[in-house]
Amino acid sequence: MADEPLSEMRPFEPAGRIGFNRRFVAFLIDVIAIGILTSISDYVAGGDDSDVPSSLHNLSELTRLMASVGVFASSVQLLYCLIEGLTGASPGKIVLRIQIRAASGAPAATGTLILRMVLKQIKVVATLIVSLTGSQLLTVLGLAGGVIFFFGCFLALGAARQALHDRILQTAVFPTGTRA
Repeated sequence: MADEPLSEMRPFEPAGRIGFNRRFVAFLIDVIAIGILTSISDYVAGGDDSDVPSSLHNLSELTRLMASVGVFASSVQLLYCLIEGLTGASPGKIVLRIQIRAASGAPAATGTLILRMVLKQIKVVATLIVSLTGSQLLTVLGLAGGVIFFFGCFLALGAARQALHDRILQTAVFPTGTRA
């Protein structure tokens, strides 16, 4: 490469990686699906607080209601996102025929995919823990993590086409069927 003239040198090519736009559309599909699932599940459950953990019953009525909504909504969202953690593709990514793989294009290990999902959903994980325990200790951590990873998603606009969580775990998003 050092012998190539400057005009022939190419910048880093992400070898088929998917950038921000398709990933954002997949995200929108997932957000809509999670909203629908949460609404249907809440309607079917009747908004009953009988499944609220006993540690929450000593809170005020409004706080308890908010906590039960937090537990329920966070649980639905995490279960939905676990699809991506186990398969490498959320339903939105499946619709758009894209998937998470190792940065090299090789299949990513399930443990890596689950850790990526937890990092990406750190605010939801923290909200669920705060809702279950009644402790506000993780609120700031979850909020800060959520903000960091939200803005980290815009790194997928760069040449490497990797969001912050992808860079940390050495993953990337590729078209379905990509082989290393």
